[in-house]
Amino acid sequence: MDEKLPGFLSREGRSLVFNRDNQTFVFYVPANYFNNSSKIPIAEYKGQYVSFIGVCNYAIIDDNGKRSTIHPFIFPTMFLCKPREIDTTSGKNLKLDGTEASDYVLLKFKKGDQVVSDTEVPKSVNNLEMFFKMAIMTAKIPTTIPYDRLWELFFESAALNGVSYGLNVQLFGILIASICRDPKNLAKRFCETDMKDMNAYTLINIIMAPKYVSPYVAITSQNWDEAVRSSILMSDDVEKTPVSPLEKVVTM
Repeated sequence: MDEKLPGFLSREGRSLVFNRDNQTFVFYVPANYFNNSSKIPIAEYKGQYVSFIGVCNYAIIDDNGKRSTIHPFIFPTMFLCKPREIDTTSGKNLKLDGTEASDYVLLKFKKGDQVVSDTEVPKSVNNLEMFFKMAIMTAKIPTTIPYDRLWELFFESAALNGVSYGLNVQLFGILIASICRDPKNLAKRFCETDMKDMNAYTLINIIMAPKYVSPYVAITSQNWDEAVRSSILMSDDVEKTPVSPLEKVVTM
């Protein structure tokens, strides 16, 4: 976090604190980050602190309840914060600006509270693993992050954790293209639309991607029930059914 700080944050030692009077800073953390059944949860409570991968939305709310525009918070590694209050929208399916309705854990901060408790975060491959889990398995990257900037998260997370992929950006472009879809037609990748609005995409779990490729790829994916259903549906119209390059090779 060496970039210029936004005006509502001040540096105190190794912490970043909220500095506004009569306002509340709020992290909107997807509730499914707090998956207690996971060996490596994306977010967890640690006494007075909360630890989570810093990719989520935030807003600032004044004492009259007026909320600012929703913005993305990007610090793609595990870090600690110390909220004054924790709330939840469980069962309410809150819809933020430009995002799909979902359940969130709300981390609320008043003036002087630590939004980032320590900017010198530990470097760990586990943190990078958790970022990947968040990015491609939960499909909860906030769409307030423009599509053409998503690749930056992967490399920033690696840099924060002292890791190098040894891969070029194009490979991550392929991965991002697979999980970012046209909200009006999930079978169409977002990169196949006019892309006039770089935030007008929706995300799918990477496990679900094969069902939109071809019947062959769908039937060989790990999600068996969904794979069978998808392969049957895609096979109804032979002329419109896509054929994967791999299928052409193995059926020669």
